[in-house]
Amino acid sequence: MLRLTNKKFVIFGIQQSGKTYLMKNLLNYFHKPIVFEVHPDYRDTKALYYTPPTCSLVELNNFCGKIKALALKGECDLLIIDEADLFFKNNLDIPPNVLDLVVNHAHYNLAIAFLSRRPQDLPTKIVETCHYTFIFIIEGVNAVDKIKKMHKGMEALLPSLSFEEHNFIIKELGNAPYLANPV
Repeated sequence: MLRLTNKKFVIFGIQQSGKTYLMKNLLNYFHKPIVFEVHPDYRDTKALYYTPPTCSLVELNNFCGKIKALALKGECDLLIIDEADLFFKNNLDIPPNVLDLVVNHAHYNLAIAFLSRRPQDLPTKIVETCHYTFIFIIEGVNAVDKIKKMHKGMEALLPSLSFEEHNFIIKELGNAPYLANPV
C-alpha cells in the first residue's frame, strides 16, 4: 500500500515507458493536484495544470512560490513537475522557492512528484530525499549508472523491465526495491 500524502517521489523512464500513465493512476491518492506541464498530457484528469511559456528554472521557481501559497490554504495537495530534467542544469541548480518545497513540502501538506527521462539530471538533494522512487525501463550509460547507484538491489531488477509490458521498480524509503506489475 502506497502512502503518498505529503511525500516526495520520482518517476523515471524513457518516453512511452509508462511514467505518465502511472502518474495519472496515482492522482487517485490526491484531491487537489496541480501539474507543471510541458506537454498537455493531464488535460483528461482532475488535475489543474500550468504550461510555462518557456522551460526555464526561473518559471519553475516562480510557480513553486505560488504553489506554496496554495498548499498553505489547502488548495493544492500535490505538485507534479513533468519532464523535470528539462529545468535542472546541474546538481546544485535549485533556486529558493523550489528548494523550499523540496525541503519543507510536508510542512505545507504537499506531496511533490518529479517525472523525468534522465535521472542523472535531477539534483541529488531531490532524488535522495524521496520517499518513493518508481523506475520504468531506462537506457543510456549515465541513466542506468545513476539508477544502479541508488540502491544495491536496483541492478538485479533492471534487466526485468520491459518496454512492452510497462512493468516498473518501486523503491520505498527504508525498504528493498521490488518489481511491480503494470498498472
